[in-house]
Amino acid sequence: MIAQAVEDAKKAREEIERVRQESAQVLNKARVDAEAIVTRAQSDASAFNEEMRQKAIADGQAIVQRAEKQIELEKNRAIKDIRRETVDLSLAIATKLLHRNITKDDNLALIDETIKQIQPTE
Repeated sequence: MIAQAVEDAKKAREEIERVRQESAQVLNKARVDAEAIVTRAQSDASAFNEEMRQKAIADGQAIVQRAEKQIELEKNRAIKDIRRETVDLSLAIATKLLHRNITKDDNLALIDETIKQIQPTE
């Protein structure tokens, strides 16, 4: 009986040691797997951050390009308006000057001269 108890105790110790070693292996594998998951997650996060950074840069460049185009259009429109207003103002000034400086005789002579220039020569 004592021999059987010693034998059973020895087997129990061996079984406990085997289970302990298996537990240690399972725990080590779990640690390795966890580290791999963390590494993969960090890599994915880094790739995602880079992708978002590149997208933000591209979006920013697109916004700048659209703004530059809009500025160019507005500038051209403003130049066109200024030119038109300059012509209108010049005509108004010229008209006022002509009304002040031209006599009735000058006006008739100018009309005759213009008619002669318009008429075809025979």
